[in-house]
Amino acid sequence: MSGALTTHVLDISRGMPAVGVKIELYGLTDGTSRLLNTVMSNEDGRVGGAVLPSEEFASGVYELLFYVGDYFRSLGITTVEPFFWIRCRFASEYPSWILTIMFHC
Repeated sequence: MSGALTTHVLDISRGMPAVGVKIELYGLTDGTSRLLNTVMSNEDGRVGGAVLPSEEFASGVYELLFYVGDYFRSLGITTVEPFFWIRCRFASEYPSWILTIMFHC
């Protein structure tokens, strides 16, 4: 069984989902990254589906970039970094992965 990757973005400083956060997913192979998907978080802080659907999921290393700088600027808050990233290694024998991201500013 192959897995799927989803994410949930929460702004805990405001106590609500982070709406409109751009998220890019990259696959890493032999030190080279390749953009696989670009999504935006919705009113629930989710992306309305999988960032990486099960039919495209494979064991390997992935990076997710969360463009929180744009999100905070839209609220009138200046941040130091335009994004933060997470690098993960996933195995396809697990049915699904949900990365819940919480940030506070």
